[in-house]
Amino acid sequence: MSALRIAAVVAFLAGACGGTKPEVSTSASSSARMGSHKSYVIALTEKPPQGYSPAKRSKVVLDMARPKVEAELGKKGYVVAAAEEQADMIVELAAGVRVVVDQPTAAAAARGAEQDLDEVSTLTVNILDRKTKENLFAGSAKKEVHSQTVKDDDVTTAVAEMLEPIPMAEHGR
Repeated sequence: MSALRIAAVVAFLAGACGGTKPEVSTSASSSARMGSHKSYVIALTEKPPQGYSPAKRSKVVLDMARPKVEAELGKKGYVVAAAEEQADMIVELAAGVRVVVDQPTAAAAARGAEQDLDEVSTLTVNILDRKTKENLFAGSAKKEVHSQTVKDDDVTTAVAEMLEPIPMAEHGR
């Protein structure tokens, strides 16, 4: 069985972080034709993305992201299938965090500055062709976390920017 896969990693601010937007990057498979697919189902996973750890806020992030992913895909003409067997694609969502160590500059270190530990919160979206398992698209966005509170606007922005490159569904298949 093959599958189409969109791997999109979104890390976003889970609190007040100076209002910066998520850092987003994307890539797409040249042979994949996502637009020829029409329906999908969403699968939530408790396993965090590679390189990340589970966090208490991960479920909150997944619960917030699911309707936003559905809305963005709906704007592009994709529809939710009644059952996985009827879907053209499987959309997998996962979330996690990782700690990043920021070293002070040489001048700051000479003045006694210590290293800084930052946390990055991440949401991944993998879209798989249910039959071929072909990887069609990968995207990521990340943002430092400075609070345990997840902001709806941050999740909305991250999902919208991450899924923006996805093509419109071709109707009349």
